[in-house]
Amino acid sequence: MRAETLYPYWDLIHTELLDEVSLFTPEQIEAAPNSSSQSLRQIVVNFAALERFQIGHLVGGHRYDRPVTAEYVTSAQLVDLLTTTRQITDRVLGPLNAVSLRSVRTLPASVELNRPESNVAVGWLIWDVLQHEVRCVGRIKQRFEDQDWRRRKRR
Repeated sequence: MRAETLYPYWDLIHTELLDEVSLFTPEQIEAAPNSSSQSLRQIVVNFAALERFQIGHLVGGHRYDRPVTAEYVTSAQLVDLLTTTRQITDRVLGPLNAVSLRSVRTLPASVELNRPESNVAVGWLIWDVLQHEVRCVGRIKQRFEDQDWRRRKRR
């Protein structure tokens, strides 16, 4: 199964996210409106961590290595993180079909903490990642608008 099979605009949303992140200046990467807000870097890394956890780990069964925010200091490194994360997602989605979307995963992932009512379908996990990606793009665009940052011209 391909991402666009689940939602035809998912690749467009991902491309838009990559385009937005590629425009970050070093100052913008770290900027946050106030001390309780996330920086753009934190927003992007947290989204990548969510995608890796939910799709790579819970759906695909891969080992979960949470990205370390401090390791991604440039826009190019953030784009690389998002690109690599999407490659993992594409590999996990490849063998899925309509039946496998209905299979259930344990949430929280720790069996000791699990409650049956918190378990979710694979399809829900994937849609939740899509929803977070749309939200991530929106948060970035809103931050640019709120801060009145002038965008560099696209090359």
